[in-house]
Amino acid sequence: MNNIFKCIKFYVPGQSKPLRDPNSYLMIIGKMHSGFSGIQWTLEEMVSEENETAIWFTMQGTHDGAFFRISPTGKSIKVQAMNFY
Repeated sequence: MNNIFKCIKFYVPGQSKPLRDPNSYLMIIGKMHSGFSGIQWTLEEMVSEENETAIWFTMQGTHDGAFFRISPTGKSIKVQAMNFY
């Protein structure tokens, strides 16, 4: 396993435990692409200090595909989030 993924964990709706490996991360990105057409992530701000980085981003797209157990709504979404690496 790549060293960077040894300490990474990320939380996903409907999952009781965090995911911790690159394949799981790519699976979630795939679900986002299939659930939201035109999905885009915009980097708003990034701060790094020593071996830690905080990234603030905006994600937007149109919910026109199934996403987890949520049926398509046809509505546009815009979500802001912060990840820590």
